[in-house]
Amino acid sequence: MDLKEYIIASDSELVKLSSKGDHQAFEYLFTRYREAIRRLFEQRLGDRDTAEDLVQETFIKVYLHL
Repeated sequence: MDLKEYIIASDSELVKLSSKGDHQAFEYLFTRYREAIRRLFEQRLGDRDTAEDLVQETFIKVYLHL
């Protein structure tokens, strides 16, 4: 897949590719949602460092359960 195809791919397509071992597809999912998830955690917790840690933990779990 070339760069353009990853950028326009749907979330479900990226998940399917990620589950087949496509690390670049997972990177695009991470890039799409990292900031929104971090903001959510930071709003709830009031601590940016903890929010960043939770984002990492969240995506590790997502990756392991694909």
